[in-house]
Amino acid sequence: MNFSRFYLSNRRLLVSFSHLLVSFTLLLVSLADLLVSFSHLLVSLFYIDLFLLKMFIIRYI
Repeated sequence: MNFSRFYLSNRRLLVSFSHLLVSFTLLLVSLADLLVSFSHLLVSLFYIDLFLLKMFIIRYI
């Protein structure tokens, strides 16, 4: 009973807080997506570097 009275009187505050939580969660998901993209870039650069090294070894040795 106490909780329902609290909820009804502060519904706007709870809705704003839940919107804030959703925004924060979306921010975390975006940061995780950025980290995955950065990791993919590093892996791609690593494979390009290996390919160039292999080409150098084949050509000059």
